[in-house]
Amino acid sequence: MNCSPKSCAEQSSVPPLVADGGVPFRPPPGDPIQAWLELMEVVEALCPVWPVAKPAVEGGYRL
Repeated sequence: MNCSPKSCAEQSSVPPLVADGGVPFRPPPGDPIQAWLELMEVVEALCPVWPVAKPAVEGGYRL
């Protein structure tokens, strides 16, 4: 610890909780579905044609 025994004794005996620290969470304003659709439009703009997938099994396919 970085405190002297006197200052440590003055502190509360209750340990701090993680939820008590940091910045409170606030969800971004707006519709999350609309944000997801906008993200998918960006993905489609970056990769308009998907590459051809190679077959995983040579020969016939089994179900």
